[in-house]
Amino acid sequence: MGWRYSQACDGGLVQYYAARSALVDLGKRALTNIVDRLHGYPREYHHLIHARYRDQTITQFRHLGQISRDRQVPILVVLSPVFRFKLDEPYPWQDLHAFIRGLCEENDLAFLDLYASFRGRDAAEYAFDVWHPTIKGHTLIAQAIVDYLTGFSLEK
Repeated sequence: MGWRYSQACDGGLVQYYAARSALVDLGKRALTNIVDRLHGYPREYHHLIHARYRDQTITQFRHLGQISRDRQVPILVVLSPVFRFKLDEPYPWQDLHAFIRGLCEENDLAFLDLYASFRGRDAAEYAFDVWHPTIKGHTLIAQAIVDYLTGFSLEK
């Protein structure tokens, strides 16, 4: 499936394990930046990734929905926030959460947005960095999932 698929699925980890020339790597990054600018993609990382892989994301959510329907198995999509929001400012990635929520609704997938569990809390207390929760963060996430599943019904 190629380089783009690998980058989307492994979070960019392949770059640390693939033997490449530094010059080739620099050229690929420069070309990617040019293509991103030509497409008018935003520069902020999370918005950039969502813009760059929008079509693949839509396709994969359709596939998940089809699996859920074909096998009659509910699928719960749990969306974790970016853990560097500021308490006194609007959450900068709410539009991305709304996009994922919409994909779940369109494809009959259950959806749990964990931002609601972290809203009003100091994100630095619940995460090591923008993506990785602390034990306290994992505890909050686990409780949110338990609360959601407690009220979950297979009946629509």
